[in-house]
Amino acid sequence: MKINRILWIGLILFFTSVSALAQAMTLSVDATDAARNMIHSKLAIPVKPGPLTLFYPKWIPGEHSPTGPINDLVGLKLSAGGKPIAWRRDDVEMFAFHCDIPAGVAVLDVTFDDLSQPESTASAKLARIKWNRLLLYVQGMSSDVISVKASLKLPAGWHFASALPIASERNNELQFKEVSLTQLVDSPAIIGANFRKLSLSSTGTMHELDVMADTTAALELKPETDSNITNPAKTESAKKHSARNSSSSTSRS
Repeated sequence: MKINRILWIGLILFFTSVSALAQAMTLSVDATDAARNMIHSKLAIPVKPGPLTLFYPKWIPGEHSPTGPINDLVGLKLSAGGKPIAWRRDDVEMFAFHCDIPAGVAVLDVTFDDLSQPESTASAKLARIKWNRLLLYVQGMSSDVISVKASLKLPAGWHFASALPIASERNNELQFKEVSLTQLVDSPAIIGANFRKLSLSSTGTMHELDVMADTTAALELKPETDSNITNPAKTESAKKHSARNSSSSTSRS
């Protein structure tokens, strides 16, 4: 009977810790200083008491080497309930940060800034929001099982575009729907003062081309280019015609 009680207690503690870590973390991104090549990040990460290692994204989708720009992470602070929590960087793995979560703490608050090199990810009128630059996650957990609720605050008068589903939008603040960490990192956003949206389809699944530029003049297209983009049926017909001519030429040669 005593062994059964110990087993049940162990199972309860195990599922409690798993449940805690399975809750969605929140990511609040303040891009109001994007024109100064500075973006502010604030995370609330579900945790359980004890040793914890946070990891900065190292391998990025579409890149085939560990190119996570960790050198641009500055001002890292950890806290819980308003009280600071000490952290230390791993001696070997520079992308890992260790800390100890005090008893009774269920949420770890993390803040830091992303400082990019001038003209690399932002200018005075536009910026790219790469979510992998703006977060840490619990090491050892698959990005597919980590859920994230992200929000984004824009500079006044700026627009945005992203594949992320939107939960709500108010003034210059956006709240996105909960997604996996994998989907978040794979869905960057572009923001800017000068914006143009071009529809690429008229029926079925809707597709669009979102364009940001430093000037309104840079958004202008040549008439023939604009016509081809904004007239999907014409573009598709031209493709079919080109394919038929190519096939015909091949058969005659």
